[in-house]
Amino acid sequence: MRGLSRCPSRSPRYSARADATYAPRRRVPSEAAICQEFGVSRPTARVALQLLIQRGFIITVCSKGSFVVEQPPAGDGDRSTD
Repeated sequence: MRGLSRCPSRSPRYSARADATYAPRRRVPSEAAICQEFGVSRPTARVALQLLIQRGFIITVCSKGSFVVEQPPAGDGDRSTD
């Protein structure tokens, strides 16, 4: 997948966002905006957003959009029950 790295902490694109560019309670850009900003396909942007939702970093509010959570999850944020 173009634009995604197996080790996100080493990805320049990930590092650019690790500096709290998206502050708590800020609206997350649309899939289309993410595609343009990062040069990725729509499915890639969708998977990335779904992963952030699953890990508790963003929430989706019906008819409003997606937003950065006030308090990021402790640990790695993985809420899966595997």
